[in-house]
Amino acid sequence: MDMQTRQRSLGVYKESKSKRGEQGGGGASGKPRGADSIEAQASITLAISFSQSRLSITNMSYFRITLLRSAIGLPKQASGVLKALGLRKRMKTVYHPVSQQVAGQIFAVKELIDVQEVDQKFSPEELKELRRPDSGFYVESRIQDQRMD
Repeated sequence: MDMQTRQRSLGVYKESKSKRGEQGGGGASGKPRGADSIEAQASITLAISFSQSRLSITNMSYFRITLLRSAIGLPKQASGVLKALGLRKRMKTVYHPVSQQVAGQIFAVKELIDVQEVDQKFSPEELKELRRPDSGFYVESRIQDQRMD
C-alpha cells in the first residue's frame, strides 16, 4: 500500500489545488478574491503513517493550549472555538489529546493561543509549582546539626 492510499484510508489526505479545480476570485464560490491562495498557504497537511498511529495509541500525547489573547472584537466563530476548547479566560491552560479535530480548532485560533505538545497532563497544582521561581538560596547545613557533632 503506497503512502497516498494509506493517508486516504486514515482520513488525512488533502487533495491538491489542481485536483479541486480552479475557482475564480469572488463570484459564484462565495469566497473573497485571494481566499484560495490564503487557504492553500494556511492549510496543514497531517500525514500519519500506520506505524506512527499504533505508537500514538500506546504513547498518548497531549496538546497543552494556553490562551494568550482574548477574543474581544473578533467574530463569534473565534470565541465559539475557544469555548469549545475550554478556554474562557486569558492565561488559562487546558490539555486535549492529539487529534485532527483539536488540531483544526487550534488552527482556527492560532493567533490567540500558545500550543505545546506534551507527553502527560499536569494538574493545576503541578502547573503552579512549575511557575514558582527558585527561592534564591539553599540551606547548606543547619545549626542544630552542627551542635550535635
